[in-house]
Amino acid sequence: MLFKTTFFLASILSSTLFYCQNIPLNKVTNIEKDTVYSKIDVGLISGVVTDFFENGNIKIYAEFKDGLRNGEFKKWHSNGQIIYSGEFINGMKNGVFVINDIYGKKLSKTKYNLDIVLWEKDYTEKYH
Repeated sequence: MLFKTTFFLASILSSTLFYCQNIPLNKVTNIEKDTVYSKIDVGLISGVVTDFFENGNIKIYAEFKDGLRNGEFKKWHSNGQIIYSGEFINGMKNGVFVINDIYGKKLSKTKYNLDIVLWEKDYTEKYH
C-alpha cells in the first residue's frame, strides 16, 4: 500500500513539474499548428514555450497542455511592444484577443467563446 501511495504521489509531482517547465521554441514543432510536439522525445508539449530576440527581449510566450494551446499566448515585436495576446482553452480561442502594431497602437480586438467570435472591433480606421 505504501508503494502505491508513493508511486501515485510521485506521478502527480512529476506531471506537475513537467507542466510547469519552460521549453525553448527551438525544442518544439511549429506552434502555429493545432497540436505541438517536442522535438526531443516526440511527446505532446505541456508547459510554457518561450522564444527571445537576439537583443534579449521576449518574442513568444505560449502555454500548452497535452500539445494544445491552453492558457496565455503572447507575441512581442523586437522593440518590446506586445503585438498579439489572448487566451486558449484546449486549443480554442477564449476571451478577448488583442492585436497591436509595432508601436503599441491597438489594431483590433476580438472576443471569442471557445473559437466562436462573439464580437470584433477594428481600430485601424482611426490611424488612416
